Amino acid sequence: MLEAIQRWFDVLDTPFLKVGGSTFTYLGILKIIVYPTIAIFVALLTRRVLRKMLAKNHRLDEGVRNAITSITYYIVLVAGLAFALDSAGIHMEGLAIFSGGLGIGLGIGLQDIARNFVAGLILLISRPVRPGDRLVIDNLEGNVDRIGTYSTQVQTIQDATVVVPNSDLLNARLINWTLNARRRMLFVPVGVHYDSDVDQVIELMKQAAANSPDILSNPAPEVFLSDFGDSSINFEISVWTETQVFRPKRLVSQYNVEIVKLFQEHGVVIPYPQRDVHIKSRPQPVLE
Repeated sequence: MLEAIQRWFDVLDTPFLKVGGSTFTYLGILKIIVYPTIAIFVALLTRRVLRKMLAKNHRLDEGVRNAITSITYYIVLVAGLAFALDSAGIHMEGLAIFSGGLGIGLGIGLQDIARNFVAGLILLISRPVRPGDRLVIDNLEGNVDRIGTYSTQVQTIQDATVVVPNSDLLNARLINWTLNARRRMLFVPVGVHYDSDVDQVIELMKQAAANSPDILSNPAPEVFLSDFGDSSINFEISVWTETQVFRPKRLVSQYNVEIVKLFQEHGVVIPYPQRDVHIKSRPQPVLE
């Protein structure tokens, strides 16, 4: 029995192909299939165990945990695959014959994938963007839902999911409203009639801000006389919010409703747009 097993083992271990410095056997082919599979399984298991361990540490936010688990996964995966190939008898110098053509193929066909993959690692390490951040990219505004290996998912205010390639996200000139602090400043314009008492208008605008529960008292709201319009004196008030960072239009609406109520109560007029039309007199023969 042992002799038969040894005979089969010798047959499987008999070389049938030699490429460069690597010798291929049937047993080696079996190792090429089994060992990388084990390496992938170990990498997935490591990521799962590490994710559960880090979930118990409440001092780390979700972005840091994702970065640690993703980087560890790829390190274990690459190391495991290298060890598996070496154990199967495939040495890296033996693949030098294919490196030129493979490099060209990867450079042409997989350059976008490689660029997005590297950009994803940079995003996970440097963390200029984190899950839950409020972003503005060109005409797109929304919250970061998930940072993946190749792309990032952004949830818009219309509840649409936009998939942004990581390389585009890394190279874009984006606005991150919540990178350093979870608060946001807004400017709200207000126009009043030219006959209005300016000091009274400023006090009422500050009172409207104090009556709005979503506007912070520190930093305090500031009122500016911005310009003189065709039919109104135009003011702006700068306000800060922490509760309506993701819904700025809701805050502006609440403030506008409050300021209209106060203006009506104190007799401050918000003017309609108006135009003065002057008709010049014409000579009598033309009129006839």
